[in-house]
Amino acid sequence: MAPLPVGGVRLSESLAQLTLCREVGVQHSLTSALARLAAARVNIVCMGFALGSGAARPGGLSLCVTERDAAAATVALESSAQIAPRLHVVRPVVLLTVFPHRRRVDLLAQLLGWMRQASLPVLAVSSSLASVSLVVPMQGIDRALDCLEDHVRLPENHVPLISPLRVVQVEREGDA
Repeated sequence: MAPLPVGGVRLSESLAQLTLCREVGVQHSLTSALARLAAARVNIVCMGFALGSGAARPGGLSLCVTERDAAAATVALESSAQIAPRLHVVRPVVLLTVFPHRRRVDLLAQLLGWMRQASLPVLAVSSSLASVSLVVPMQGIDRALDCLEDHVRLPENHVPLISPLRVVQVEREGDA
């Protein structure tokens, strides 16, 4: 099968995924969770649907936050007796976003199928009018990028697909 043309692919920085697990009869926990995160001044990078896979990986609402906000977000949500027992945290994760050029629904199904065939876990999915995003564990990102390169065709001017890096300036003693 010919590679599917897409408009581009973007990788996020390292994130933490906070899943509010589904529970029948629990109401208003999303409103409460969002209010607690806002009060802690935590920004949500992505909100989507967490794909369940048994007790080790429960399904529900997925909220991704930056690694630097992860501790504050966890404390804010664990301070609620209603939310704490339903909170599941995975870190580090990466948001892999594909811009599908009008093939959003088709692409989401294909992406999930390709990742499943490659035995790559997809922790959550999110979609907008312009993009489809998958939350994947950081340790699997190289394999996920290899899988994408096998199945999609990027524009000629697209930057190479590489794992996200972060350059940090470190000051040594004696440096002024």
